[in-house]
Amino acid sequence: MKTCSRCREAKPLDAFSYRAARADKRQAMCRPCAAEKVSEWRRQNPEQTRKQTRRRRERVQDSTPEPFTRADVLAEWERLGIDPGTCYYCGAADGSTIDHFWPISAEAGYNTPANLRPCCRYCQTSKGASGPLEWIERTGQWPAAWGERLRGSSLILAQTMHELVNDPKLSPEEARVLLLDALRMRD
Repeated sequence: MKTCSRCREAKPLDAFSYRAARADKRQAMCRPCAAEKVSEWRRQNPEQTRKQTRRRRERVQDSTPEPFTRADVLAEWERLGIDPGTCYYCGAADGSTIDHFWPISAEAGYNTPANLRPCCRYCQTSKGASGPLEWIERTGQWPAAWGERLRGSSLILAQTMHELVNDPKLSPEEARVLLLDALRMRD
């Protein structure tokens, strides 16, 4: 149990968002109070809110190699065996938001159907702009859609393969050469 610094109610730890800098690894405010505080700030600072929204849209636009539709995303998920109604990360029956698996703020992240995953709001918030491996390390969770937990060189290989397959800057031949190099390093 933890007491929220804003509403002063004692709540279970899972009612507070993750924060690495704190001793208990949780925010001082509960999620509803934190959301209320953000909403208040946005109402009081409409110009800064518009600038943030504009910058986000520009980042997404710059990271989109070619336009796609929702149907393209659903077709890609079907090809990959991803259930659009289930959170990719925790397995909850709530795929109500879409997450960039590799964040677009990172070099490996692009706004493509292959980089999008269905997720619940909690996992969307907890992952934020971190990559999947950083999120796994920070939270100790393992994406439900991945099945058995990978370790060591298998995990590095999986990360490398995903980056190569989803990098629109690489030709298929370049990706194949880099993947073979990664496989040689694993052995």
